[in-house]
Amino acid sequence: MNRKLILAVTLILAVCLFEPSLSTARRQRGQSVQPKAIRRTALVIGNSKYEQGSLRNPGNDARAMGNTLKDLGFDVTLQFNLNLRQMDEAVRGFGKKIKDGGVGLFYFAGHGVQVDGVNYLAPVGARVEKEQDVKFEMLDIGKVTAEMEAAKNGLNILILDACRNNPFVRAFRSPSSGLAPVNAPSGTYIAFATAPGTTASDGEGENGLYTQELLANLKQPGLRLEDVFIRTRVSVKKKSNDIQVPWENGALEGVVILNLKGAADSTVAAAGAAGAAGAAGAAGAAGAAGAAGAAEGAKQFPKIRYSGIPLSALRSRKFTTASVDEKGQVTKRESGPSPYYLEDLGGGVKLEMVYIRGGIFQMGSPRTEPERDEDEIQHPVRVSSFWMGRYEVTQAQWIAVMGRLPECLAVSDNLDRGDDIPLTCIRWAEAQEFIAKLNELLKLDKQRGYSLPREAEWEYAARGGTTTPFPYGETIAPGLENYNWETAYAKGPTQAREREYLVKVGSFVANPFGLYDMLGNASEWCEDWLDEYPTASKGEQVDPTGPAEGYRHIVRGGDYGSSASRCRPASRAGILPAFRPSISVGFRLVRRQ
Repeated sequence: MNRKLILAVTLILAVCLFEPSLSTARRQRGQSVQPKAIRRTALVIGNSKYEQGSLRNPGNDARAMGNTLKDLGFDVTLQFNLNLRQMDEAVRGFGKKIKDGGVGLFYFAGHGVQVDGVNYLAPVGARVEKEQDVKFEMLDIGKVTAEMEAAKNGLNILILDACRNNPFVRAFRSPSSGLAPVNAPSGTYIAFATAPGTTASDGEGENGLYTQELLANLKQPGLRLEDVFIRTRVSVKKKSNDIQVPWENGALEGVVILNLKGAADSTVAAAGAAGAAGAAGAAGAAGAAGAAGAAEGAKQFPKIRYSGIPLSALRSRKFTTASVDEKGQVTKRESGPSPYYLEDLGGGVKLEMVYIRGGIFQMGSPRTEPERDEDEIQHPVRVSSFWMGRYEVTQAQWIAVMGRLPECLAVSDNLDRGDDIPLTCIRWAEAQEFIAKLNELLKLDKQRGYSLPREAEWEYAARGGTTTPFPYGETIAPGLENYNWETAYAKGPTQAREREYLVKVGSFVANPFGLYDMLGNASEWCEDWLDEYPTASKGEQVDPTGPAEGYRHIVRGGDYGSSASRCRPASRAGILPAFRPSISVGFRLVRRQ
């Protein structure tokens, strides 16, 4: 059974629990300042005995979490297989307890669903015959957060270990894709067992993979809360062979350590620097270490090497994509959410990178695909997970990194200019110069930094998990991408257009992965040299990089003047690296795990 865990950590820094002047004086005399004992209250619920979709591990997960929290000093109320009334009463009782102050933690393991963006926890005995029944048969998670908000205690932690497979899916108007994303307001830290829209492993043992690793790291003394998440992310990613990648959103506004056993003095804090209600208050409320304590912790525990993406930049959002039938009738729909992060380039310019979960696909095209070329030899390819620019690199992003537009744009009166217009008319080497400068500015090494996509990565992302000639279906229609609308593909429609030109990135719909303008608008450089594909008999190719040398570099996607067939994800082209292409060749970035 696949499981999905959403771990939402809501942090409100408490006021200082001791007189600042007194604590400062004690520090000056070399005396350590001990925090007052802080109340820790937890409600842990494990529901597994469902009539529909019975689960194996929620009871084990809840019991293990309860035992771990008891060891961390929590007053734990442990409940199993509650109906709706019992869950409601338990949550109300929890709300009353945390009004006494301190740390409040709510943990639920079991089924969870979302309807219209609202998350619900499934009690045992829920009767759901149609989607509307969810609001009356399940517990709105908003009730839990409302109790936490009303309590006005110091620190609240919300853990939802909810199965992403919806056992009531037949009663829903559309397939459920797990719980809805949880936004991170100021002072909130949210961690997901896996990226939104993907699945989490239930594990081979008594606990789910994420819960198993989370518990192990909670037991490590002296770890900061965010380090618990980072270590969990690294171990889950490794043990799942990159299939499951935990994802976080938000940031703590102080250093929080839940497990102080054997750790250095947790109250050596920068109260003087942060003020009475700052770091020192957090230390009193949640057992937090200050600047000196955190530095000591960094010496005790080695820094984990991971993707280097700032956790505070991670987020998710939905997007509009479309499907089209054989005659070109378009149906637009909301999809996602897709996880992404923002890289700040300064001056209000940001780079948006979307998470692309790896997988296996058939690269190239089948012989039955209309208007295919002979070099599109179909063969199996495995691609590892990576991040890709939601949009093509824009002129504003180029200026933010390079300082000015390339000469071909700066001197021409015939080329479109604008902050959100794709940067075009550059050589392959010039794109590499931009990437090198960007990595230098961000202090990223070549292994963890940005690059051009490999051809296999580009096609995998352009297909968006589909197997049809286009990510929207068997054909394409005007208005979905910026190509020559007067050309048709198969039985698709055409449409007259006054003129063809570059448009702002994101002007049309996204593909199923949440990427814009993968087809048309501007063609895109890839990292590889153009070469003949291997045949399927050669077996599965893993993260292919192409030949070590060649004559032309790969260009993919077609442009605003390309015919519909040239914009197929399988269509290939190449350009001499020293040749300055037309105004319609640009690029987008990737960053590998």
